[in-house]
Amino acid sequence: DDAAAIESIRRTLKNIDTIYATDAEKQELEEIENRLDALTERLRNADDARHTESIEAVENVTKDNVKPEDKDALETAMTELRQAQQTYGGNYTDGEARELQQDIDRINESLWALERVEALQTEIEALPDVSDSDAESSVTQEQVDQLREAYEALDDHAKSLIDTEKLDALE
Repeated sequence: DDAAAIESIRRTLKNIDTIYATDAEKQELEEIENRLDALTERLRNADDARHTESIEAVENVTKDNVKPEDKDALETAMTELRQAQQTYGGNYTDGEARELQQDIDRINESLWALERVEALQTEIEALPDVSDSDAESSVTQEQVDQLREAYEALDDHAKSLIDTEKLDALE
């Protein structure tokens, strides 16, 4: 753990007897301590970047429970996670980097699931109302079948997010 290593070095520095050290040696020890402070701050910032309010707000959202109202929060969290990865990627342990990537992958899957739902919902909403006298003539059975097939290919959660009233009425 980097933080533990930094603290170990810091303790070692504090135990150095500088009574006979030259001014240059004392200056060098002070510079080392300043670099340790900077490294500690960077590690703290890296940790904070992985645990923002936006990221934590969507930590339990998955493709299996995502809702359309989660989209903005997911996009914000994704931006923050990518920024953390780009800015502090070299400061994370292998485990932290893996967790960060898992969060990015989970959010990507959730956003992709929402995009599929939104795209299909848009196509269904574009169907004419059955009350429209030209409804049946403006939509082919093949179009209706393709939309139904796309709907049936979704998992149960995604299906629960789609209003199929217009599609059902045309079948």
